Amino acid sequence: MQTGMPVTHTRTLLLQDLLGEMSARGLPLGVDTYCLLMDSAASSGEETAVQRVQGLLRAMRAQGLAPDSVQRSTLSKAFVRQGRGAEAIEAASGWWTNTSDDQVAKNQMVHLLCHQGRMEQAEAAAESARQAAAATGRPPPVEAYGALIRGYYRRRELGPLLASFRAFLRMGGRPNRKMSNAVVRMCLVNGKLSIAMQVRARFSCCFSTSVRKSECRLIFAPCK
Repeated sequence: MQTGMPVTHTRTLLLQDLLGEMSARGLPLGVDTYCLLMDSAASSGEETAVQRVQGLLRAMRAQGLAPDSVQRSTLSKAFVRQGRGAEAIEAASGWWTNTSDDQVAKNQMVHLLCHQGRMEQAEAAAESARQAAAATGRPPPVEAYGALIRGYYRRRELGPLLASFRAFLRMGGRPNRKMSNAVVRMCLVNGKLSIAMQVRARFSCCFSTSVRKSECRLIFAPCK
């Protein structure tokens, strides 16, 4: 193995060696192998990452293999890593509209729209994700609404953030750590200590805390 290379590049070389060995032995490539190759390509940060993921998707289809949502979403991931957010949304839209009950696809669309600052569309996408979940008896998707709330957190918009959080709770959603962190941090920044403490008290299981009652000292993971 060559030394002095980034980890992602080294992993890419290892996977390419594996691919070459499998091909030399006449072993068919399965969905899991393609998934590893696409994820490695998307994570590499190389200029050719998008083209490599697209080529792997074409190769899968040529072999009669159907990519699932996670694998198809890797193309959007590659676009995002190159700062090409609009193209990421365009790539995701092509299969999002054709998978009406696909929760992974709908959750990712909310994430992509929020990163582009298209919050009105993100709100609509989150509602679509909720409807898809409800149609199959699943709870409101914390991934979709968490992305929406973190989107408002990045924009420093307290009102819409709290409105989305309250709507999620009203529909029976259960917040995770990232969502609760974003709400509490935003409230503290805006001087809404009482709301922050209400959220913390109700969802204390979501937090990593070091608290003295007289100090209100909280330790949170960064909101991304």
